[in-house]
Amino acid sequence: MGQAGSYDVAFTATDTAGLIDTEVVTITVRIPGDLDRDGDADEADLSIFSTTFGWGGGSPSYNPEADFDQDEDVDGTDLSVFSGNFSRN
Repeated sequence: MGQAGSYDVAFTATDTAGLIDTEVVTITVRIPGDLDRDGDADEADLSIFSTTFGWGGGSPSYNPEADFDQDEDVDGTDLSVFSGNFSRN
């Protein structure tokens, strides 16, 4: 599951009485930097990223989806992640 996209994962369990149950869960894998959720990190995502760069939690300009290292601010570390995925689909 290293590629972006949606994946169905099936979980099957058997209890002590031998009853079997299966649950299917859909997992969506996104490319870090794909802020508009269209499958790539491109110019549209750069526009979103640039509006939140330099801001931290508590600011109305802070976008937690652009805080890739989840340290409560969008800084150079997040820019490195974004630039590493720019134009990747």
